[in-house]
Amino acid sequence: MNPAPDSNDWLDEVARRRLTAAEAESLRRDLAQSPREQARLAEELALNRLMDELPKPAASSNFASRVVAAIEAESAKSERVAHPWSRMLWPRLAWAFAVLTLGLVGWWQMQGVARARLAASVAEVSRAAAVPGVEVLQDFDAIRSFQTTAQPGDVALLAALTE
Repeated sequence: MNPAPDSNDWLDEVARRRLTAAEAESLRRDLAQSPREQARLAEELALNRLMDELPKPAASSNFASRVVAAIEAESAKSERVAHPWSRMLWPRLAWAFAVLTLGLVGWWQMQGVARARLAASVAEVSRAAAVPGVEVLQDFDAIRSFQTTAQPGDVALLAALTE
């Protein structure tokens, strides 16, 4: 192992595996030029030594079967939770309610438009009923031939009557 001054490859190697005494001594010699790097090496080697001294955790004899059972229980639970009927039902009910509401609003609008059209047609019919009939128009020429003009005395008589 020949560490470069700006490289941390040696640090990764020390953290990844335990070095032999010869490898550690070789690395110390290679890092002799950098006291900071020598301090980091000493810290890593001390940490490795402390971790090696820790007692190994004891695994129970049925550890693997317990892990498999826990995984199966968790996957069965997640499958039950993933597709409950209520999660599928509520969105569909919400969509059905929205469609029904829009349908009722549309129907109400159409009824309003139909009522407005009916009122407009009734108004047209009532205006048409107020127009004089054809019988009145048959005598139109005779009425027009009368051509009466107002006399000066008629205006004075009208003024006296209104007072």
